[in-house]
Amino acid sequence: MIPARCLTTCEDDEEDNTRVALILGEKPVCGIKNLLMAPKIKLSSGYEMPVLGLGTANMRGYQCLTAIHCAVETGFRHFDTAYVHENEREVGEALRTQIQMGNVSRENIFLTTKLWNIHHDPRDVRRICEKQLEALGFDYIDLYLMHFPVGFTHLCDEILYPKQDDKVQLSDVDYIDTWRAMEELVKLGMVRSIGVSNFNMEQVQRIIQCSSSKPVVNQVEVWPGFMQKDLVDYCRYNGIVVTAYAPIGQPDRETHTPIYFFSEGMRRLVKKYKRTPAQIVLRYLV
Repeated sequence: MIPARCLTTCEDDEEDNTRVALILGEKPVCGIKNLLMAPKIKLSSGYEMPVLGLGTANMRGYQCLTAIHCAVETGFRHFDTAYVHENEREVGEALRTQIQMGNVSRENIFLTTKLWNIHHDPRDVRRICEKQLEALGFDYIDLYLMHFPVGFTHLCDEILYPKQDDKVQLSDVDYIDTWRAMEELVKLGMVRSIGVSNFNMEQVQRIIQCSSSKPVVNQVEVWPGFMQKDLVDYCRYNGIVVTAYAPIGQPDRETHTPIYFFSEGMRRLVKKYKRTPAQIVLRYLV
């Protein structure tokens, strides 16, 4: 997932418009509608997912709305949010507005959101998914991920990190039971595909062995300094698509980290290919 901040808080206009343009032939500019869409990959569920998505972590209010509007007009069709981001309502509002304006259709949007850790109890899964659908304002979710393989104690829907003595309180719910409840969402038509996030090989394998379906996606952190090759190879072998979050490595201009992003080698690549560091990294990962 590309961080939404790349659309709204870059240092100059050129960077703002180009760092999100992974495999688009030209520099995308907000407002231009006839751009090439990112190619898609077919999931084991039969649905297709655009390979380039916009992540919305840490985005709120007007900033989130603006980023989504600009992303749609730039050419993005895959949008990733989560219950814990507390911005599903804004994401849904912006996407629905774009649909009403005729800039995109619901069928061409691929929407991902996630089940948060406090809702691992199978009795909560359908209820909270319905709540997320209401916030988004859509009839179905394209991809619904279990955010982490560990559950938290549920006090109420608003306390995302239940703590006691500064320690997050864990639940004893088995994520296999949570997964089976998520499978029911597919049967009900509430979600089209289900997957996981932040799962290691052993945890993914346990789902495959203990349930009737396997995750279509495992969303994990992947970037040039943290490639997780064994996990990626394992998922590929099992027909599970890996979605990379933080794919650029969360570059910090003040501390010049990660080093590779600001290196002389990167500057040579930028000059050679006439693309931004972010574009080069994303193309490499794809």
